[in-house]
Amino acid sequence: MKKTLLSLLTYALLPTAVLAQQPVLKFSFNNNLTSDDNQTTLTCASPAYGPARTGTTGASYFFNGNASSVATGNIPSYLTGLASRSVTFWANFNAQFGPGNIDMFGLGNGSINNAGFSLGILGGSNPSFYADNGQFVYANAPITNFAGNVWNHFAVTNGTNGFVVYQNGVQISAIPQAVINLIGANFSVGMSNDLSTGNTFYMDDLAFYDTQLTPLQVQQIANDAATPTISVNVNPVADIYATAVCIVDANSNATTLTVEYGTTPAFGSVIQLPNQVTGTNTQLISVPLSNLLPETTYYVRATAVNGLGSATSNTFTFTTSSFIVDVPIIQNTNVIATSPTSFTVDFEVNPRGSQTLVELLYTPCPNTPAMPVNIGNATLTIPAGQGFVSGSLTVTGLSPNTDFAYSIRATNSVSNVQTPYACTATVPSVAVTSNVLSNVTTNSAQLDFSVLGANIDVNYNVLIYLDQGSFDADTAVFVATYSQMVLDLTGQQIFQNLISGTPYTYRIRVESNLGDIINVDGSFTTLTNANAPTPIHEFKFDNSHLDTIGDYGFQTASGNASSFANDRFGNAASALKLIPGSSVTATPPANRPLPQGNSERTISFWANYTTIFLENNIFGYGSTVAGQGLGIQENSTLVNVYLWGSSLNNIFYPGTIITNKWYHYVITYGNGQLKFYRDNILYFTGSANLNTQGSTMRLGRLLNEGPTATNTVDALVDDLKIYDVALSASQVTELFNNNALSVTELIKTKNTVSVYPNPTNGIVEIDSEMQIEKVLVFQMNGQLVLESKQSKFDLSALPSNVYVLKIVDKSGEISTHKLIKN
Repeated sequence: MKKTLLSLLTYALLPTAVLAQQPVLKFSFNNNLTSDDNQTTLTCASPAYGPARTGTTGASYFFNGNASSVATGNIPSYLTGLASRSVTFWANFNAQFGPGNIDMFGLGNGSINNAGFSLGILGGSNPSFYADNGQFVYANAPITNFAGNVWNHFAVTNGTNGFVVYQNGVQISAIPQAVINLIGANFSVGMSNDLSTGNTFYMDDLAFYDTQLTPLQVQQIANDAATPTISVNVNPVADIYATAVCIVDANSNATTLTVEYGTTPAFGSVIQLPNQVTGTNTQLISVPLSNLLPETTYYVRATAVNGLGSATSNTFTFTTSSFIVDVPIIQNTNVIATSPTSFTVDFEVNPRGSQTLVELLYTPCPNTPAMPVNIGNATLTIPAGQGFVSGSLTVTGLSPNTDFAYSIRATNSVSNVQTPYACTATVPSVAVTSNVLSNVTTNSAQLDFSVLGANIDVNYNVLIYLDQGSFDADTAVFVATYSQMVLDLTGQQIFQNLISGTPYTYRIRVESNLGDIINVDGSFTTLTNANAPTPIHEFKFDNSHLDTIGDYGFQTASGNASSFANDRFGNAASALKLIPGSSVTATPPANRPLPQGNSERTISFWANYTTIFLENNIFGYGSTVAGQGLGIQENSTLVNVYLWGSSLNNIFYPGTIITNKWYHYVITYGNGQLKFYRDNILYFTGSANLNTQGSTMRLGRLLNEGPTATNTVDALVDDLKIYDVALSASQVTELFNNNALSVTELIKTKNTVSVYPNPTNGIVEIDSEMQIEKVLVFQMNGQLVLESKQSKFDLSALPSNVYVLKIVDKSGEISTHKLIKN
């Protein structure tokens, strides 16, 4: 590496180094296998490169332990035979080696004694360096100062002084008078001369010399001038300050510079530069020395340190001048505290012998006028003196969460000085300090959040919104509110009734009485149940008795005919209406039978009772032989899941029902276990011996009843589904939630009417350009709780909750809104 010597009068320089012998062949491996003189290129099937010891990317050769990464070449012929020669290189074992060998380098013919040599590491319990010809060990030495990911320098010299091996410039082994009669000019990297390969390593700066290097020359090559060089001078020099000028050569390594100074040779004050010095050229680095005493002699020196060593300059002395009354000096300005309405700046000012007025100037960012009008009481007077005085100034009455530019100005009898404007900001009066989304399922998610209140003079509201896809303030659904909060808040919000496999965005909005508005957004995607089964029979009853495939449907079996009515969401003709005395049956095609015998199954449907009789036979299928049927019979206080036959085949449990409320029923059967759910609550689980025979389903009567039977039903039925598997509890939950009122329905389109106040304590008014036909108020589970034909109505009788309003105008258009009832 060539060095440029910089000679400056009055600089304290390092001694000149002894120049090392120049190599006749060198490979720097700078992302290629060509020698530095471009005369020789190594051969390698799969070359790879890594960082050099200087940190330069792609500037070392990487051997991965496989034969494909072995690099081979030839040395000049005049280095063969009995000629004196030396080989040097750097190696980094990128991980601590294992029990195997590390064969780094091989030269010449390894089949005959004294014909060549190799250099590597013998693994095992007592690892050692070796140099041999593949048959006879010429030199070995214990490993010293070895660790993974550390560069080591190796040298092998051969000549009149025998065979000598060095590590990091230190001789580790030698055999006097052992001269190798080198046969063959071939050499390899990553393989010994007997064709052995081993563990991985990096190699850099492989060099061949036509002489046996001396120990001093090997040491200098190992030092490689990779350690830094440094000298120091001081210029200019004033009464209380001076500038140290350092001359640094980092030698391609990131180098840290430290300057020491003081009134004695022991120094005392230390300045370490925050930024490291890099590069290969000599650099001048200026380091200000402050807080000096007038007419005083100082000692100064500089030290440069990098990963390969350090260098320290000679000590330089200088004497400061006598004291001069001058312009003030400002240093070390720093914002030390902020609040929602104030900030504080500390500083150090030297009045330079004259009383000094210090001012904190400030103005909203990004405007930075030369003379801001905002000074207020942020001033401080410092008496005349020669040294630095610490102080601080605070401005108050500011707006929270606002950016400000500030500057410190110092004025004395000589003149004034002002620091450049810097920016700071008042803190928000409130802050969202945590925001964690967890427990995401196919239809729900949990949001945990924390809000930090700044002080007792601040109160705030927190509002939670949810939107499908990206956030849109016009379509987002208002989910919850926390009002008039003062202290810190830790809250939890459960988002429910979501759609599986769907992206959502939520917003936490915080509004304080000081005018702060903070929006924190987050997003998540509900899980997709990839294993969710598909029903083998499904009836939506959307003005049709047919199943979704359309190849069969329910028909009147006896009594009055069925009709259609509003479903649980208020959609017209979207649920099957069974009136007293009616009974409908359906028999699927032979190629699609209902689950038979003791096979797995799930039956799911929704029902809403208009009248509750002594016995309400809502659903059943199979035959009337004992154990061969399956159905549900319910009265006002008891539910019976019957398997047909004696009471021993019936499963009774308490289950109160009321009129005009939708209930979700699920029966699952698998592995001999029967389970019954209503509204996602498991009412029964236990062993049962099913032997269902027959595929005819009946709604409205028992399997064997005729038109004169007293066991009847007056109810609505919707979304009948039959599966040929037993759904899990989580799948039943998803079925219940996805059949409840979905948030998707609330955010499909923008609102076309206005609903206020929202939240409300009772009275609700609706503004609409079109005349309103009716207003339907639902609970979130789809239960209709109120219907009105007026644009103003009262909800004060309803409990505090979140409700859904469906507003139908004269044109038939529907607008959907969420409403908070306090």
